[in-house]
Amino acid sequence: MTRELNRRGYPSSLATLRGKLEVLMTLPDDAPQWNSFIREEMRLAAWMLPALQAAIREGGWRAAADPVVQIRSAVHRLAIAMRLSNPHKIPVEVEDEEEEDAG
Repeated sequence: MTRELNRRGYPSSLATLRGKLEVLMTLPDDAPQWNSFIREEMRLAAWMLPALQAAIREGGWRAAADPVVQIRSAVHRLAIAMRLSNPHKIPVEVEDEEEEDAG
């Protein structure tokens, strides 16, 4: 099934999106609407959900010309601050510095 996208490439018009954001702010963190919103509207990975919830509740998107851009920026900033990490990322092995110094 193909979804119609608006001119900015998002599934919802900005007016509809702002309405959804206002509703989301009132929902508990475990409400199922969060999962569909992060996937379908924001196109972000599910592991970023705590940062998305915090970004929406900060409310900076209300004054933004494009709330999606503002929220996505805030999500990335908050994910770093919250020390969230992608559970599917392959960890890079770091050699122990002591072993290098001894060798």
